[in-house]
Amino acid sequence: MILLDPYQLEKYKTNMGERIIEVGKQDHTIHGYMVYQCEHCNNIYVMWLEKGLEDPTDDEKTGMHKPVPFGIICPACGGTAIHTLWSLGKDSLGKNYKSYQKYVEQPNRLIYRNFFWNDPTIDRGVPIIFEPDYCLESLRGRIDYITEIYINTLPNNQYEEFINNAMNALDRVTLVDVVASIELLDFKGNREQKRHGPFGIDGYKRPRSNKKLYEY
Repeated sequence: MILLDPYQLEKYKTNMGERIIEVGKQDHTIHGYMVYQCEHCNNIYVMWLEKGLEDPTDDEKTGMHKPVPFGIICPACGGTAIHTLWSLGKDSLGKNYKSYQKYVEQPNRLIYRNFFWNDPTIDRGVPIIFEPDYCLESLRGRIDYITEIYINTLPNNQYEEFINNAMNALDRVTLVDVVASIELLDFKGNREQKRHGPFGIDGYKRPRSNKKLYEY
């Protein structure tokens, strides 16, 4: 496990700040997302993907595939955050394209700001990280953050439908009960699910052999 020393970490944070300013000069089109978790501090990052990155729709048009790194540096501690929960977000790849700027400006909704930038001069996605989306240590073993990610990354129409249904059900059950009833996510998980992610045998696992899949 790689862990940056304090000087390296401070330099990385400075570079990241400059990178954030650079990408903020224009809007970006995003589609699916991937979830990363730091191996050292357990911080969790929900990373949107800019159009053309891990993008099956764009791949068909260009005949090329542009990946994102399997591991990224956690700016909170300098450890390595790796792609986890492989199936979470998989079905959104190459779909539901939207403006990043309009997305982050939405009111009354939990927003995930981190994303991979499609820099045309680099052969893989470049992480743009503002802050951790979840500090797992403070969650005290909670796993409902997985459901929270799933709900808050739904397309707008599906999100609004879910919220309306949940609010209509509040006179009978709590919102927690509604969330827990989502059949798509089985929190307990059997052995097969624990090996393949929260969605069982359809879990998506990226190869680790290609060193370009890591961003240091």
